[in-house]
Amino acid sequence: MDALDSSLPDGSLRLDNLFAAHLDALIANDEVGLSTLFKQAPDETRDLLHLATHLHVALKPVAPSDEFIKRLRNEFIDESPMTLLLRWRKLPPRYQTAAKVGGATLTAGLMLLAARRALSAFSTVRSLRSQSHASVDSAILRAQV
Repeated sequence: MDALDSSLPDGSLRLDNLFAAHLDALIANDEVGLSTLFKQAPDETRDLLHLATHLHVALKPVAPSDEFIKRLRNEFIDESPMTLLLRWRKLPPRYQTAAKVGGATLTAGLMLLAARRALSAFSTVRSLRSQSHASVDSAILRAQV
């Protein structure tokens, strides 16, 4: 392991070299190298190395299906641009329903906000008018006296 040679003056490995060596050992399935790294790793990095090892074992690479590759190729390379309506029609029914419900909810919320502001504005105008009428009436009464 070349990465083990580049240690700090106190004998500990640099973290970037440690993680690179760990990744190399995982890819190469080098059990001896992994055990050596775990022994030489600082205590605070062992949990991270264990986690990386478990993830490497648990997560296996997958290949995309031929249908997915074909659809991507058609979307990105196809010369005719897909219209919004055509894209909408290609969505699965659940997504269409979810989009409709979300759009209706958003529209209703915006309408409620607009109605609330309009009512607030009308009540403000009404109170200002009643105050101005009262002040005009009191001025007329003062002028008559």
